Amino acid sequence: GRSGVAITIVTQYDVELYQRIEHLINKKLKEYPTDKEAVMILLERVTEAQRIAAMEMRDAMQFKKQRGHRHERDKGRKRR
Repeated sequence: GRSGVAITIVTQYDVELYQRIEHLINKKLKEYPTDKEAVMILLERVTEAQRIAAMEMRDAMQFKKQRGHRHERDKGRKRR
């Protein structure tokens, strides 16, 4: 497979979980030096993308439910 880099943003609330992961994989993951301002900009973009994705998923589920109700309602009707 291809190689790449995965970045995990860790807050003070995540440190214990992050350390557990390091322990489980028996590897100390290196810290990626960052500029706090650049990270905050990326965080804003990711948060907005998550918000939009959640709205789209809710809309899709609502559409699916409406379509399912219509299908159930139409099941008993005779076709001409």
